[in-house]
Amino acid sequence: MSQSYQFPILQLKNLPFTSNPAELYDLLGQFGNVHEIRVGSNSNVETRGQAFVTYTTFKAATLAAEKLSGFNYHGRYLVVKMYTPDAHLVNEISKQITTNIKT
Repeated sequence: MSQSYQFPILQLKNLPFTSNPAELYDLLGQFGNVHEIRVGSNSNVETRGQAFVTYTTFKAATLAAEKLSGFNYHGRYLVVKMYTPDAHLVNEISKQITTNIKT
């Protein structure tokens, strides 16, 4: 039986390469308490223009995704979606947590 996990994490794409966490906190904080923002490195082609945002509640993350998807931010239209980690990774972390609790 597979389990479905929901995390309050957003993946933002198409950000201006000059984006910094402070500006993003101002934008994203309108929808709820932001726990963490990780902005991709400009030196890495694969992560440039992307960010991962962790909210403290799933409700805030969902609201931000709804409101910001397609939003024009500094001349670029944001692509925002809920981030779902790989199920294998989630299961491994869950096992580690369970093991640590038992010991």
